[in-house]
Amino acid sequence: MKQWLSTPAAILYLMTGDWERAAAIDNYDPDQRPFCCALALTRVTFSAAVSRRELTASLATMFDRDRPYEVGEAWLSQLLRQGEARARARRVMSDDFADIDPADFPNLAPRGNDLVRAGTEIVAWYGVAVSGADLEAARNALQPGLAPGSSAVAESAVAAADVAVYRTGLPGKPTSWHLLEMECRRRYAAGECHPKVAEWARVLIAWLRSAHPSAPPPTEKTARNKLSPLLRELKADRPR
Repeated sequence: MKQWLSTPAAILYLMTGDWERAAAIDNYDPDQRPFCCALALTRVTFSAAVSRRELTASLATMFDRDRPYEVGEAWLSQLLRQGEARARARRVMSDDFADIDPADFPNLAPRGNDLVRAGTEIVAWYGVAVSGADLEAARNALQPGLAPGSSAVAESAVAAADVAVYRTGLPGKPTSWHLLEMECRRRYAAGECHPKVAEWARVLIAWLRSAHPSAPPPTEKTARNKLSPLLRELKADRPR
C-alpha cells in the first residue's frame, strides 16, 4: 500500500478500491492526473501516449457513468474538511511542505492536484498528498467488504459526503459550471459550431435544464463570461 496518494489517485481509490491502479495515476504528469483518473473511472483505456486533447475530449463520457469523478471529489473534500483524511502539500509563496489544517478546507476547492481558494482560481497549496491509510479506513467504514468498482460505491459515497456534486466546496455556493464546460468540450469535439458566445450560452443552459434539472443554472451573462476563454482555448487547440 502506498502511504500517500495525489488527489486524483485518492479519488480513484475511493471509488474503486483498487490500490494498484490508483497508485499508477501518480506516474503521470501532474497536469494529466485528473484526466487519467476520470478516464480510469469510465473504464476508458489510457496510456502515457494519450494526448491532453484526447483526454479532455474523453471526459465527456463521465457524465454517462453517474459522474464518478465528481462524486469521488465531493467525498474526498468532505473527508478532508472533517479531518478524517490527513493531507500534506506545499504552500504557494513559501514552498514549505506542511500538513494542511482541516479548518482550512471549507475555504479550499480541489483543482487537479492543487487546492485553490474556493470560488477563485488562486492556488493556495500545490502537490497535495493524502494519507492512504486514512482513505482505506474511510472506505472500509463506509461499507465493510464493499466490492471494488460496484455501483454501490457511488451511491454510498453520495450519502457519506452528504453534499451534491453541484457544490464547489464553499458553503452556499452551488455551481454547475463543470457540467457546462464538459458538455461544451464534448460538443466542440463533435464539430458543433455556433457563431457567437451568447448562442453557445443559450444552447448549453437549455441542455443543463433538461439533462440536470437539479443543477443551479447560471445566468446567461455568467455563462458567456466563462465560455469565452474556454472557446478561445478550444479554437487554439483545434488541429489546423
